[in-house]
Amino acid sequence: MGQIGSGEGLPLTAAQTGMWIAQQLDPDSPCFRAAEAVEIRGAVDAGLLERALRHAVEETEALRVRFGEGPVGEEGEEGQDGQEEEQVRQYVEKCDDWPLPLIDLRGESDPDAAAHAWMWADLGQPVDPRRSRVFSFAVLRTAHDRYLLYLAIHHIAMDGYAMSLFLPRVAQLYTALESGAPLPERTLAPLARALEDEAAYHRSERMVRDRAYWTEQLAAWGGSAPQPSGHWLRPARTFVRETGHLEPEAAQGLRALAREERTGLATAAMAALALYVHRLGGAEPAADGTGRDGGDGGEGVVLDVTVTGRGGATRDVPCMLANVLPLRVPCPAAGTVGELLRRTTEQAKGLLRHQRYPFWHLMREAGTARRLAGGMADWGINVMTHDPKISFGRHPALLHNLSNGPVTGMSVNVYDRPDDGSLRIDFQADPAVHPPEQVAAHHRRFLELLRTLATAGTGSRLDTLDVATRGEREQVLAWGRGPHLAVPAKPLHTAFEERVREDPDAVALVCGPSRAATVLGRRALNARANRLAHLLLDRGGGGGGEGERAVARNENEAAA
Repeated sequence: MGQIGSGEGLPLTAAQTGMWIAQQLDPDSPCFRAAEAVEIRGAVDAGLLERALRHAVEETEALRVRFGEGPVGEEGEEGQDGQEEEQVRQYVEKCDDWPLPLIDLRGESDPDAAAHAWMWADLGQPVDPRRSRVFSFAVLRTAHDRYLLYLAIHHIAMDGYAMSLFLPRVAQLYTALESGAPLPERTLAPLARALEDEAAYHRSERMVRDRAYWTEQLAAWGGSAPQPSGHWLRPARTFVRETGHLEPEAAQGLRALAREERTGLATAAMAALALYVHRLGGAEPAADGTGRDGGDGGEGVVLDVTVTGRGGATRDVPCMLANVLPLRVPCPAAGTVGELLRRTTEQAKGLLRHQRYPFWHLMREAGTARRLAGGMADWGINVMTHDPKISFGRHPALLHNLSNGPVTGMSVNVYDRPDDGSLRIDFQADPAVHPPEQVAAHHRRFLELLRTLATAGTGSRLDTLDVATRGEREQVLAWGRGPHLAVPAKPLHTAFEERVREDPDAVALVCGPSRAATVLGRRALNARANRLAHLLLDRGGGGGGEGERAVARNENEAAA
């Protein structure tokens, strides 16, 4: 392995490689930058804050890297990213001439709005990690006793866990400087430690076991057949976000519910999202094509879950190691709330035990199919419970996330960071796929579901829980109270057959997640309906009577 200062540079982690590949699909996209606005409540000394920042950057090698092509290292080293032909290396260099703008916005009519406009304008600028610094910082003053510390970092350099190491170090250094105490000893480990640990993992039996686990899991889900066209989705250049908070009382109820089943807040949030996605109809068909894998509400739901992907040796290394892996929750609508939590806990434990297996290896080697409902970018969740409480000397600080980096599909972010005991819940998505009003509707329903779960007992049946908001229920009832419409003289099937004759190949039905949807034309849907009608006639149906039939929630429901 190349050593710092040797000129050979260092290889990329698997997570960095994934980010590198994603950016090559759209080099000028600004979406690869993550950002936080740290609200400091007090009149901090801006000069001391700059000194603390510069000292922390000097200690954080991941912020001082330059990316470029370099010689291949030890045999097998490049195998961890699967892209030997690229030979991309990272070089840790001196970085002491970076600017730190100090922007006083107290004279603006709305200083907060002006600050956010400035930060979003900067965040909209793309960063090429080959040629530019991977970070940009600024200090914005919005009141006599209120500052915003803006930190934007390319995701190839650091993940969210790394930020939870870097920020407390900045606050620790500022506190020492303000008090006149000696600077505390360095707490951040060098980047090479993470690379050495990952190289050891890729040569280990543990990786072999992890790969076997995921291969077995995906095969059991019926999603192991390769679908190359589903690889390497281009992230959205921008995203639409809906932000809200789960009240402290409801958040406390959700935590208590999780404790009752001996699990945690993260598992409760995953279980709630699985139930929500299932109710939307985004359930995974069973391997036999029936849409069920046993029991009432037995469809499975697959979510992308963001994990730290770290071993014990990298707990104090600020760098990019985060991983995204699929979590399958079986039967998310069957039984009781407690049973859902137990099923989710069991699956989450398996995922966490094998969380270091790189997502990109899963895509390439296991041939992960994007048709898994909710899987591989349709629905994802990231529960952040590792954010520490920080203060800059005597001044408390609060973190406000601006961006988590690339967005594909629908992402749900849960932050256990507000200082009042509430939970911040963000929904964010590609606006070209999910319009803002749709994202807002999902957000409202999910918050309502969380409030319902917070007051439900573990014995509450899931089929009694509603995901519709009060306003949506009232709207449905209002439709039912509308004026009576005259029954058309022409039967529905006759009218539809006329449309079939007009344009037999026109799309009549789209059912399922966008990348795995069943699409039927008018002629095909009419043929299915006719086959079902003749089947019912052969079995004694018809004659003007009434009857009931159980039909799966798929395209066959429309034919019926």
